[in-house]
Amino acid sequence: MRQPTPVFAMSPSQHELNVIGHECMNPETSGRRGHAALQNWYDRSENEHTPLPAAVYTCPELLAAELEALFHRQWICCGHQFQLSEPGDYLTVEVGGVPVLLVCDTQCEIRAFSNICLHRAARIVEGCGRARRFSCPYHAWTYKLDGRLDKAPFMDEADLSSHRLPDYAVELWHGLVFVCLDPAADSLATKLTGLTERMNPYKLEGGRVVDASRHPMACNWKLLVENFCESYHVFRVHPQSVEPSSPSRTTRVWDGGPGFNEHTQALLKPGHDTSADYESHPGYENEIRLCCLYPSFVFSAHPELLISLSVHPTGPQTCEYLCLAVALHPMPDEEVSPLVNRVHAFLAEDRAVIEGVQRNLSTGHDPIGPLHEWERTNWHFGRYIAEHVL
Repeated sequence: MRQPTPVFAMSPSQHELNVIGHECMNPETSGRRGHAALQNWYDRSENEHTPLPAAVYTCPELLAAELEALFHRQWICCGHQFQLSEPGDYLTVEVGGVPVLLVCDTQCEIRAFSNICLHRAARIVEGCGRARRFSCPYHAWTYKLDGRLDKAPFMDEADLSSHRLPDYAVELWHGLVFVCLDPAADSLATKLTGLTERMNPYKLEGGRVVDASRHPMACNWKLLVENFCESYHVFRVHPQSVEPSSPSRTTRVWDGGPGFNEHTQALLKPGHDTSADYESHPGYENEIRLCCLYPSFVFSAHPELLISLSVHPTGPQTCEYLCLAVALHPMPDEEVSPLVNRVHAFLAEDRAVIEGVQRNLSTGHDPIGPLHEWERTNWHFGRYIAEHVL
């Protein structure tokens, strides 16, 4: 694959960006200025490779536009097929704030339905588990695994026989389960050409989920995605947890596609703390592949483990992520807990920095330093946001 050349340019003046940032702090102009700040950045982005302006991470109106254009129209990762492998297995998620019920039906097909009762709009079920039917906690309207209404107490059920929960599109990609609320959306696979083939050696579809946990973060959803998109910070933020085995200096940014960006780092074996081996023996067994599937799914694929975050906005300056850790080979149970603990330890290192960045962006001051070549993935992510939201 063609290697990119560094792309750096002069930054705009601090005064120019601060004017936009401070005006975004004004509630009367925040919506207009949020879009204006993103448009201004996009117009300059061909020649200037700088971070997104502060307003893009703080304005409520811009978040509303992102929910509509991205989370309600694009493919969102909601889990792994391991979690939905037997009839009756179910997961509940929110996709852009919309409650969704994922179910393995009687034919072992994974389905996605609205998790809102047709009667009075109560949420039908919470959490995850296994069930034969789903009964609404409000008036006990009960639904089959295929979404059809089964019972409506004290009502003429014959008149309700055609009622069924709205369903949403589901697509599996290497065992990961994606949902799209927009029936007119293009297939996810068409956006991931090239990456699909490079993921084949990991055999992710046969993996076992060893952790599936939700965590709130006090930051805009894009900050968390961007942090996973680049490894420029690894030497500083993860000096003990990641850097020794995957040095920042081994980062390679690859050509992405319409639906993703991608970079890799070396996975050095003990006693071989140089990049020479990695340069002469590239391949999945000697590297970590880090990808962002737009808009909000990021993962780190090791030969033995996949660590992924599906990031969901909960407010202009808050989000939640679903952490999935998938063992790609059989692993004794006694090895699982230490492994999961290490995953959450380095995520905690990221949290400490990212939430501080969000607090600083909330002051309205824009970052203006040029992006490093290893952050070019964030430049692509920003362009994707602008092209779909503006």
